[in-house]
Order: sequence, then C-alpha cells, then structure tokens
Amino acid sequence: MDFLRQWIGIILILAGLARAGIVVLHDPMLGYANQYDMHRTSACIGLFPASEAAAQAGTPEAPIPVYKLGSRTDGCYQSAEVGIAATAVAIARATGASTERFKLQWVGYVKLALLFGVAFAIAWLLRDHPGASAIHGLVVLFILADPVVTLWMNTLYTEFATIWSLYLVIASACVLALYDRQSFFAWALLFIGLVVLAMSREQFALLGPALVLAAWPWLWHSSRQLTVAALVVTLVAAFAALYVLPRPVLVTKTNRTDTYLHLLVPASSSATRGLATLGLPDTCEPLVGASWSRQRGESVEKTCPQVFALSSFSFLRMASDEPAALARAAARTLPSVQGVAPTYLGVMGGQRGKPIDDLPWWAFSPLRALDAALPASVFVALTLVTFALAPAGLIALLVLRRYRGDPLTPLLLAMLLGGAAIYAFLTTIFGDGMNEAARHYMPGALATYVALLLAIGGLGTLAMRWKETPKEAMLELGAGIAVIALAAYGCWLAMAWIGAQPGGDGGLDQPAGRQVSASGFQLRGWAVEPSGVESVKVRLGTLERAVRIGEASPVRGMLRVESTHAGYPDAAKAGFALELSREDLAQAGAPNPLTMRVLVQGKNGAVTEIDRRNLEFVGAPAPAPVPAPAPAS
Repeated sequence: MDFLRQWIGIILILAGLARAGIVVLHDPMLGYANQYDMHRTSACIGLFPASEAAAQAGTPEAPIPVYKLGSRTDGCYQSAEVGIAATAVAIARATGASTERFKLQWVGYVKLALLFGVAFAIAWLLRDHPGASAIHGLVVLFILADPVVTLWMNTLYTEFATIWSLYLVIASACVLALYDRQSFFAWALLFIGLVVLAMSREQFALLGPALVLAAWPWLWHSSRQLTVAALVVTLVAAFAALYVLPRPVLVTKTNRTDTYLHLLVPASSSATRGLATLGLPDTCEPLVGASWSRQRGESVEKTCPQVFALSSFSFLRMASDEPAALARAAARTLPSVQGVAPTYLGVMGGQRGKPIDDLPWWAFSPLRALDAALPASVFVALTLVTFALAPAGLIALLVLRRYRGDPLTPLLLAMLLGGAAIYAFLTTIFGDGMNEAARHYMPGALATYVALLLAIGGLGTLAMRWKETPKEAMLELGAGIAVIALAAYGCWLAMAWIGAQPGGDGGLDQPAGRQVSASGFQLRGWAVEPSGVESVKVRLGTLERAVRIGEASPVRGMLRVESTHAGYPDAAKAGFALELSREDLAQAGAPNPLTMRVLVQGKNGAVTEIDRRNLEFVGAPAPAPVPAPAPAS
C-alpha cells in the first residue's frame, strides 16, 4: 500500500504516456487536418506540404503527413508553435534526416516529449505530497493524454503551445504553494510557462499577468523577489506578443469584422447607437451583422474600412455607454463555445472525412463523448460554475486567511482554473467573435473538465482531512456551503436571464451576394437557437414569408453547422429553404432595390436577425422614373 501511495502519480503519468504515444506514433498519421491556419506557421519557417496541390490550400478532409522545407512566405503568424516546429526541423537536420520528406509526426514527437517531460518534472516536485501527485496524474491521464489534446500534436496549429504552457503555469504555481521551502526549479518552470503562454497566441498574451496576480499571495509567500520578477517577465512577454511580433493583416481584419460588425453592434439597442459608440460611420450600416466570411455581397474593405482601425480593446467603449450590449453579446456567444474538439476536421492521414468520432476504439475520447452528450443548458451551467470558481475561491481565501499553516492549494487551483476559463471566454467574444468560438474557448472548456475531475477525485481526500481535523472542518464546511449556495443562486439567475435573450445564429448560403433574378430566386441557409428554433421568417420590402425548416444546406456547410453548434437543439436539421416567385417579388416592391432581413425566433420568444442585405434585381426592366412635380402656378 505504501508503494502504491508513493508511486501512484508516476504510474498514472506512465499510463497517460502510453495513451498519448499510441495516437502520436500511429501510422497512418493521426492529427487534426489543416483548414488553412497551419499555413501561417508554415510561412514562418518554409515548412509546407510536399504535395504541390496542398502546399497553399486548406485540406480539412484529411491531414497531410509529409512536408518539405522550402522558402518562407508571406502570412507568417509568429508564435510558440513556430519555435516548436523549428526545433523539430533542427533535430531532423542534426540527425541527417531529409527535409524534402519531413514527417509532420516529428513535430508531434517534440510535443510529446515536452508534455511528458514537464509531467514527470511536476511529479518529482510533488514526491512529498502523494495526494497531490495522484490528482496530478489523473489530470495527465484523463485530460492531457486524451485524443482531444493529443491530436493537436501532429499539427502546426497554435493550440498545443497554449494548452501546454497553461498546464505548466498552473502546475508550477500549485507546487510553489505546497512547498514550505523555495524551489528554484519550480520557479524556472513557472517562468518558462509564462513566456510560452504569452507567445502561444495573441489571444492569450495577457493571461499570464492575470494568473500571476491571482496567485500573488502564494507566490509572495515563496519568494517576494521572484514574484515581482515573474510579473515583470510576463508583462514584457505580453507586450512583445501584442505589439512587437508581426501578425498577418488578414488575421486582424477578420477578427475586427467578426467581433464588432458581426457580434457587438447587433447586440446594441440599435445599429446606429452601436456604430456611434465605436466611432464607426453610418456607411457601415449595411454590414451590421456581417462576418468576414459572409459579407453578404458587400465589401468590408470598401464600405467600412474604419472597423480595421479599432483596437482589440475598443469594446470597452461599450462598457461605459451600453454595458447591457456586452452582456447580450456574451449571452449569445455562450452556447456556441461548446465543442471541445473540431469535428469538422479529418484526423487520419489518407482517409478523407474521418473525424475524431470515427477513430478506432483504442483512440476513443471519453472527453469528446462527454462534451457531445451534454445538452447546451447543462454545458452552460457547468461553464458558469467554472467561472464562479475564481470569485468563490477568493471569498474562501479571505475567510480562511487565519490558517497560515495550511497552503490552501485547492483554493489556488480553483481560482486559476476559473480565471483561465473567464479569460478564455472574454477573449473569445471580444477578440474573435462567434467565428470558431468553441475552438478559441477550448482552454476554458478543458479547465471546466479538469475542475469536474478534481471535484470528483477530491471528495475523498477532503473527507479524510475533515475526519482528522473536525474543528477546522466545521468552519471550512460552513464557508463552503455558503459559497456554493451563493454561486448556485448566481448561476441560476444568470441562466434565467441568458435563456430570455436572443441567441440565434445562422446565415444564407444562397444567394451568395446582393444580386438576384427578378423572375424569382431561392433562399437556402441555416439557423440555430439555444432554446430551439420556433420559426424563421424572411422580410423583403412589404412581403413576409415563413421558410421551410429542416431543409439541408450544402453538404460541407451543413456538416460544419452540426459540429460547431452540436449543443443546439436540432442542429442536425438546421437548414431552411424558401422560393420567391416573380409575383412575390412584385408584391414586395421589385424591381426597385429592396432590403431583405432573415429573422429566427426561438422557442423562448426572442428574435435574432441573422442576415440583412440590400438586394438588387437583374434581368428586369428598370423601374419607371418618378415624374417630376408640376411647377406651382
């Protein structure tokens, strides 16, 4: 029993290594396919698919296993992933491997070594704390070694560096909280994690300073000088990530369009007010609700280039003028962040259209299965509870502060997990909008599942501790019940308010632009709503028509809707269609230009506008000119 108690953490990590190694080393290669984002890493080091056809195009159906090293190109997105890939290239050159037939799995080998090198280092630091070591081993085995995470290894996406560095920061901070003596090794791991986290992706540049501030009381107790140094280092790294490292202009344009035009301005009480608050001209009004990928026949660059001049912090203008708009935007986005794995990407080399759900039994992902099985309301509730961990941990810390002999590490862990989830959600909304919201929020979703795992695994440990110290147990139990009750009540109020807000999402696949035939045309698109879709209506001039719900959108688009909105009711049949005849158009006011609006009503009664465009009719005689008024006699 003593042997198992001492080595359980290492045993769990070894099991996790075996589980992850099966995925990373498998032939044919397993990894998320390139939807195009990997090319931004490729451009920095000149590492592109060996196939000429795939070298400059997205290949979302299946990953490409063989790359070749060439010249750098435009579009480079500097990140920690570039450093990892460059390390793999350097090792390949040093060992004499051919860079003309560079296996993408070699990058995966480096990532596998990084993940489990850190895991064993943390386990060694926790050697005097078998309970903490066991919990750490459970996280490695069931979360970090899950295919949801390990499928990012054989890729050039930025996700692995974010997950790895966040794990490193939280784990090393908890080690420092547990230690009565100073550990320079743990501090070194913390500094490395903070720098890599800032460089992992622009979205997470400021997460490091936030985590250092959250852990300040624990870090300060370990070393005042190193705590200050950690804050300075992470602030410098954040500044470099935000303002020094070059970013592709296209990424900035996409983010600003999706955040401000697609999400925040429609959340305002009126489009005019939203545009004015952000300092955008009235000429941007036709693009309100449009995204970069769906510009509705308009051109953001021609009609509303001013949106590109907004900073990633311009949403703060709404915080003072119309804070309710930010709350409505958050409520609309919250259900869309469900989806811990991008199931619209193939994952097996040489087999097109094989997503994570179709992997063999030995690569089964319980994490993905749990995430897919959760109804949207349950996922939202778990997410809100995770958010509440940060303030709840702070309150508990203030109440229990007199127990200075107890490191209170579980409170630190709760605050860091909750803080990471809050940060990931806020930066998803105000940095990228609803475009691939689930993918951008993935670190927050993983924090939720880590918290759930720790809550289950920690109940026994907590009960044993209370049995040994019954007096302290009474205060801790009372404080815990009070905090949980307040958090539960707050979550209930938040869910009730969120459930009443307009949260619809969707778009038109057909027509693609503004010009349509005056003899009639067909509309095809998709619509989802967290409460369920009650109806979808099209308003064209003076005409209003209800569409047929349950129709299929184009195949590729429909598969993506199902995967990115899996938690929404009826996401599998979210398509709609409507035919408008010549007579319908004449009744609406054609051939004069008309404004068309597509509105989705949820079963909660709330209405969301998912498309608006000013239609122009072709193939019809021009409307008769309006006669000039007769001069007054």
